[in-house]
Amino acid sequence: MVQINLDTNLLLESINSLDTASLESFAREVNLLVAKRKAPTLAEQESHLLLEINKGLPQDLLETFQKLQQQSKDRLLSSSEDEQLAELVEKIELQEASRLEAMIQLAQIRRISLNDLRIELGIQPNIPNG
Repeated sequence: MVQINLDTNLLLESINSLDTASLESFAREVNLLVAKRKAPTLAEQESHLLLEINKGLPQDLLETFQKLQQQSKDRLLSSSEDEQLAELVEKIELQEASRLEAMIQLAQIRRISLNDLRIELGIQPNIPNG
């Protein structure tokens, strides 16, 4: 990148002398330059957030959770299994909270609603089983 030393005040005075249409055009060009510089950072940030959103639960954890959940419905849990189920629920809730936080951040970056992001990514809302 070429370094040019400019007096900022002189530059602003020159810009101030532009007519309104030229000033608006100049402002658009400057905003475009800023966006281009930020783009790699935003793409990297979006990639990180998408990884967090798409991170699934380990299969063994999911299977254990489903087994214990069914035993709980059938009232067949021992006290140690009940504790294990509570720990699994906490892990799942923490991961879902992290996922939701990533979805909110991505929606903010893309300047869309959370619902629109869900639709864009094909994510169905989690509805608890009754």
